[in-house]
Amino acid sequence: MRRGCGSSPSPCWRPRGCCAASSRYAGWRGALFSLGLTLCAQALHAPALPPLGTWTVHGLVEGTVSRSENGIWFFLTDVQVQPDGEEDWTPLEGTLYCYYSTQSASDLVHGQQVSVQGRVYLPDSPRNPGAFDQRMWLAQYGAHVRMYAFRAPHVEADAKRSLRGMALQINQALGERMDEQFGGASSLVRAMLLGDQEQVPEVWTEWMRDSGIAHLLAVSGLQVGFWYVLLRAGLARLPVSPRTRWVLLALLLGGYALLTGLKTSVLRASLMLLFVQGGRVLGRRSDPVTSLSLAALVLMLLRPLSPFSAGFQLSFCAVLGLVLLGRPMERLVRVPPPSRPPAAR
Repeated sequence: MRRGCGSSPSPCWRPRGCCAASSRYAGWRGALFSLGLTLCAQALHAPALPPLGTWTVHGLVEGTVSRSENGIWFFLTDVQVQPDGEEDWTPLEGTLYCYYSTQSASDLVHGQQVSVQGRVYLPDSPRNPGAFDQRMWLAQYGAHVRMYAFRAPHVEADAKRSLRGMALQINQALGERMDEQFGGASSLVRAMLLGDQEQVPEVWTEWMRDSGIAHLLAVSGLQVGFWYVLLRAGLARLPVSPRTRWVLLALLLGGYALLTGLKTSVLRASLMLLFVQGGRVLGRRSDPVTSLSLAALVLMLLRPLSPFSAGFQLSFCAVLGLVLLGRPMERLVRVPPPSRPPAAR
């Protein structure tokens, strides 16, 4: 019987060094848990706001400008606020969610500097258990207030060149090319490959939702896996080292994620595949659960409030279920091969 680690007289049946390793891992888990709590608290903390009411705002359009038949909505960053009746401009921490009820501002693009005037409100809290929490949804994008614009935003300066802006421009150009090639079906192709669901008719969306196949309209791991197979086959022909191929693969998958708007499902699939491929390059055994956990950790560090979103929960829980239950379910429903008839004499 081996004595416990250190000076403890209690028996210890674990191998040598196991106690020290467990203590080291426990320290890492505690540090990551504390870091996660700190990041979530910081993301949820609402900064000091000027008096609510009518504001005049200057800021930069951030990300995709969403459009519908009822209006447009977008986020502003680097915001300067002038409340009604005041002369001083006040910087606003985080982003500002802006909604305008007509289509006259449909030419807005990422990176433009605009000015807009409207009435500002605090986001609504859910009135029923399990209802949509607008406050939490806006906090995931760094916004703590929302604005209903009185009139269309005025563009003060054109967008500067940026990586995000170039990706959105390429997305738009590819969408227009798909419109020429696929005609009336281009809206479905754009939704499934580029993540652009604005062109899909509402009738089609409702039909697919009622049929239980609305998830086909979302860019997910299926598309990422398709591109992963093609890119890996193409990069295998290059006369470079495996590590160089992995770097090129990471850049190309990262470009596709940027092209589709950095969706949670795309980031999850891209990170997971890169971790699996990275383990092979380093000569280590790949573990799907470990790769999925690392992908979740990276996403939570980048977006601390993402675990509270339905997309994050569905994406990771679905993949975890496939990883853990795939083999047992396959054995459970496996059909024995048909028996051959006895040979004729």
